[in-house]
Amino acid sequence: MLSASLRNASDASRHLVLSCHRSRAHALLYDEINALAREAGVSADRLTQLLVLSRPGDGDGCDYKGRIDELIVRDVLTRLPTEGYTAPLSASLRPKPSVLFLVCGPDGFCDAVRRLLVSLGASVDRIHVFGS
Repeated sequence: MLSASLRNASDASRHLVLSCHRSRAHALLYDEINALAREAGVSADRLTQLLVLSRPGDGDGCDYKGRIDELIVRDVLTRLPTEGYTAPLSASLRPKPSVLFLVCGPDGFCDAVRRLLVSLGASVDRIHVFGS
């Protein structure tokens, strides 16, 4: 899905990929997604990839350290478009209704991320989970 969107010059979709792994060595598809973006000539405003490492090794660069939690999700949500949303709870963090969330990983991880997204205002029908 990401590949098709990025390779389609008429597709203006913006993507934010949050990759959560134990260490940089475990970061599946991280390099491949960056390579795809370069090959497709995609600008940074169309694709942002953030890396969360729970146990980074020496020299492992990442955007966040630790396990994904509400603080990380809140910070990531500040990078999403929010226009068109009026809500009393965390209005500045709530994604606009067109934002689609794709969550992939072990079942416990997917359940936790889904609960976090819903608690922060994401619509359940905009969250798609691909668990193990």
